[in-house]
Amino acid sequence: MSTKKPTSGPASHTDGGFLNAVAEETHEELHPLLTALGRNWKQLAFGITLLLAVVIGRSIYLNHVDSVATQANQDLQTILTDKSGSDLITALNDFAKTAPDSVKPSIYLETAKAAQDSGDFAAAQAAWKNLASVADSDIKPLALLGEADAMAHQKQFSEAVTVLEALQKSAPKAMEPVVASRLATVAEQAGNYEMALASYEKMKTIANMPLMEFIDFKIEQLKSRTETPDNAKEAASS
Repeated sequence: MSTKKPTSGPASHTDGGFLNAVAEETHEELHPLLTALGRNWKQLAFGITLLLAVVIGRSIYLNHVDSVATQANQDLQTILTDKSGSDLITALNDFAKTAPDSVKPSIYLETAKAAQDSGDFAAAQAAWKNLASVADSDIKPLALLGEADAMAHQKQFSEAVTVLEALQKSAPKAMEPVVASRLATVAEQAGNYEMALASYEKMKTIANMPLMEFIDFKIEQLKSRTETPDNAKEAASS
């Protein structure tokens, strides 16, 4: 039995690249929060650091593998070396059809990275979803977060909200800041102001959450958007 370690490759994003990519699809006034999260990325959670590694570099599971899986890992490295862009995505998808189950998480992870680097967020979404279906409990929340991010890049905001809402109920405590902030952003983009407001209010309860003043601003802004005319009159008269 041997342990196959990941091979580092060139990164197409700088530190915080995942949040920078998110910011490209985010309303301008939301960027300060994402910037603050980017500065505090490694402090937020070990799991989120792992997700960042997926986006900016090459990262594959460390598996105790038999001889067949060892050969499959070598084949995977050959594909990663020889292919790029859409050709790489196609080759990885084809390889996943016949690869041993123990290597499939690595393939899906690399496919998600290659697709995001190429701006093919439909392919990235599929790869993250595939990873979530085979990942263990430590990796699955990260795969779901990646899937929701790919949906948001395709402006599938309502669908992304559904994934993030479910993730918020099951994610480990260390991931709470990123999941809550992403849900707040995407819910607002989907026009679901009540959920966005609830998410920002949840962020207020999370220890060491950055940029509290901005969160307070968003809470007041969203409260005004969710007020009914009757509620507004009542607030004005009180």
